[in-house]
Amino acid sequence: DGDTAYGLNLGLDIPMGDSGWFVSGRLTYLVASFNARAADEASDPGVEVDFDPLMAAVGLGVRF
Repeated sequence: DGDTAYGLNLGLDIPMGDSGWFVSGRLTYLVASFNARAADEASDPGVEVDFDPLMAAVGLGVRF
């Protein structure tokens, strides 16, 4: 409870001429660490979980 994650986001839009269409790309890296344990056992010490994904996205868009 109350844990937060932080990360970095890098994006780029490349216009395709004067038509309003563009190609978009993005990389996102998140850093999170949390303690997981069984919900029904309060005495369970749990396990530390590190979650550090690198996500990539590519898209096509139009501005009007």
